[in-house]
Parts: sequence; C-alpha cells; structure tokens
Amino acid sequence: MVALQQMCILLAVMIIGYITYRVGYLTEFVNEKISNIVVNVANPALILSSVTNLSETKTKDLAETVIAAAVTYGILLLLSFVLPLLLRVSKSEYPVYQLMTLFNNVGFMGLPILQSLYGNSALLIAAVFLFFYNVFIYTFGVHILTKGTKPCKNNLKAVLKGLLNPGTVSCMAVLAIVFTHFQIPAMGCSIITMLGNLTAPLSMMCIGASFGGFRMKTLLGNGRLLSLSLLKLLPVPILGVLLLRFLGLTPLIVDVSMIVLATPIGSMTTMMAQQYHADSQLTAKGVALSTLLSMITIPLLTSILG
Repeated sequence: MVALQQMCILLAVMIIGYITYRVGYLTEFVNEKISNIVVNVANPALILSSVTNLSETKTKDLAETVIAAAVTYGILLLLSFVLPLLLRVSKSEYPVYQLMTLFNNVGFMGLPILQSLYGNSALLIAAVFLFFYNVFIYTFGVHILTKGTKPCKNNLKAVLKGLLNPGTVSCMAVLAIVFTHFQIPAMGCSIITMLGNLTAPLSMMCIGASFGGFRMKTLLGNGRLLSLSLLKLLPVPILGVLLLRFLGLTPLIVDVSMIVLATPIGSMTTMMAQQYHADSQLTAKGVALSTLLSMITIPLLTSILG
C-alpha cells in the first residue's frame, strides 16, 4: 500500500511535467538542462545524503551489498545476451536491445523511489549499485555499441571521462566516508540534503515531459519493445529476489536489489546510443514505454514480494 501511494505521488509529478511540456513551459532544451542538473548535482547530493547521519560502519552490510550488486548485474548481463535472441531482433538492433536489457533507470528513477520507500539507509546500499552501473555502462556498454568498429582514441577518452562523472565520484566519496568515519559538518549536511531533495520532483517532471514527443499508439504498437519491457519489469525482478533470498542476504539489501531490477530502461541508453550513432529513437521509445508500465509493475512487485 505504501509503495502504491508513493508511486501515485511520483506519477502525479510526472503528469505535471507532461502538462508543463504540452503548454510550453518545459521545452526540449529546458528539459535537457534540468536533466543535467539532476544527473550532475541533485543525484550526487542525494547519494551523499545517505551518510550525513551515519553513526557506524557496517562492513558486513557493505560486503553483502557488493555480493547483491554483483549477482544483480550478473543476471542482467546474462539476460542481455539471451533476451534479444528470444525476441528475434535483427542484427542491427541487437546491440541496442542488449543495452536496454542491461541498464535500468537506477539513478534517475530508482533513487527517488528508494528514498520514498526505505529512507536514506537504502541510498547507501544504492550507492554501491550505482558504482557498478557506471563502471558497466562506460566499459561494457561502450563495447556493445562499438563492437566491430575500429578502436578509436576518442572512444577511450570518452570511457575515461564517463567513468569520472559526478555520480561515480559521489559513490566513491560515500564509501570513503563510511570506512574513515568522516563527519560532514552540519552546514554541509544541510546543503547536501537540500540539493538531494531536488532529485525526485525534477527527475519525475523531466520523465513526464519526455513523453510529450510520443503517441501512445506508437509505443504500444511495438511488440518486441512491449515484450522486452514486460519481461524486464516482472519475471526478472522476481527471479533476482528469489536468488538473493536463497543466498540469505539482509532483507533491506534484497529490497533495494528488487527496486534496481524493477526500474524501467535507463535514460542513459538513449544518450549512449546518440553518442555512438546507434538507434536512439528505439531506446527513447523503450525508456518511455517501460517507464509507463513500471508505474503498475513496481507497486505490484512490492505487494507480491514485500
């Protein structure tokens, strides 16, 4: 019930974002700039807010979190080879479907949901998942999109630049703070918390505004995208949760893993596709369709598995 209420709140903010786009308050240019603020300022601050009131290091929990993140991305990595084959996608679309299978919207949508449902304690766990995510997308993600092309120095520079993004740096800072017991000054905590609180409303409005460029008919009419979205949003999280419970991991870590697996296709897939000249329109449709469906599937999963 709590999950349903929180998703309804996030959905309402998304609808407001969609309306503001339709009436012209939000344009594609403005939406892009706000997205940059979320990714480079608000999200890193939200991650850092997980350690503003940290009292002690929980080494066991961090070790379990690393195991959970490794298992979670191991599952997604395996499925990124299997699902495109099951869906019989064309050779040209195979790398794009791999990308959409492997990378979920953990930062842009997962963090606000985790904070709403579980509080800041879940954000500390999510920081480890985000570290895995960033390393994967700027290494294996780039490999998927450039496979078969001649290696280029610019690609290597892009990988290194991508790995040193504010999200990765904030995740590393969180881990450093945990192990060194560094206490952030009170004023710093207030600033971090204030900036982190921007994440949920701004990210949901940006997602809502992004729907303005699509018609529902074009989204639901793509059978392969619909099948991929439904497989990612329901069976995959259930499989992941059952496996992690079998391993005997802490319930909160399992719950965070479930939300990570249950989030829709990541918006970063579109940005990566644009950068490496893949089918960015296909990924944009996948992001929009899976995001709409996740408004139903995430509350459903939390009621079934919670």
